[in-house]
Amino acid sequence: MNEVEISEQDNVLQHLSCSYLSNVQRFPWPKALTFLKEYSQQKRLFEKTLGHPLSLQYPPAGKYLDTFIKTWISKVGDGEVLEDVYDMMTALLSRPLSSNGYRLYTFDNCATFLVTLESVMMCSKGTTGLQSWQACFVACVWATRNKELFYQKRVVELGCGVGLLGASLSPFSSHVTLTDHHGSVLESAQGTVSLNKLSNVSVEPLDWRAPAGDISGDVVIAADVVFDPALLPDLVNTIKTLLRRPDNVCFLFSTVRNRATFDRLLECLEGAGLMFESLDLSYIHHYLIENVSDVKLLKITLK
Repeated sequence: MNEVEISEQDNVLQHLSCSYLSNVQRFPWPKALTFLKEYSQQKRLFEKTLGHPLSLQYPPAGKYLDTFIKTWISKVGDGEVLEDVYDMMTALLSRPLSSNGYRLYTFDNCATFLVTLESVMMCSKGTTGLQSWQACFVACVWATRNKELFYQKRVVELGCGVGLLGASLSPFSSHVTLTDHHGSVLESAQGTVSLNKLSNVSVEPLDWRAPAGDISGDVVIAADVVFDPALLPDLVNTIKTLLRRPDNVCFLFSTVRNRATFDRLLECLEGAGLMFESLDLSYIHHYLIENVSDVKLLKITLK
């Protein structure tokens, strides 16, 4: 194997490692097949996934781990499965499979990781806010490529969920306030702050149906908060309340699952007298993002 092939293989291995640590649902198994054909290569893949020091320190949900190991074994087929994989499977069978686990995200090519504790269930404890969603990933990547918009700014995140987006802004913002209404979500966001030792990030309760109170910032950001048409007037009113000065701005990322709901958002923005424009996201690429074309970004300001 020449140096070019080794370099390409290392790049693939890094991609597989990041995908596993983030617990992506559609793990790129076709790329992993090269490492599953030979026993020695399985060892390399194991050390970057199941046996990765960060994965051992922050283990994924048991249900994710169970699926991953079973898929690994099935992909090896008639070949010899790495003994370490069987050992991990045996250990997993000795305890109930958890729905909650750690996910590790990187937005700087594996230089650093952000840790969150999330549920693999779409809805848990009566909320969808206990896991990170597609528009959040797009927002994180976009923000890290447009740092100048947040540099030394006070940022308020609406509907923060586990707090991944706000946490990703922490290195280049003066302060980030994570807000949500659901008690379990606020607890999860506070857990993210503690796990990552974010000294310039705070968590505050915010009900869109009530005044924002003392919460304020220079930039408002939100991702995956457009889902219930009934909540849109309150969301828009909250955004308008937080845009206290002409130079304040809101960046809203939304996965368009229902066009009528998204159109209703635009109607509410117009009705509230807010200006908005769509920004380009076509240049955004990342291992976490399946289809960036499904996500829309609105820049919202006062008239």
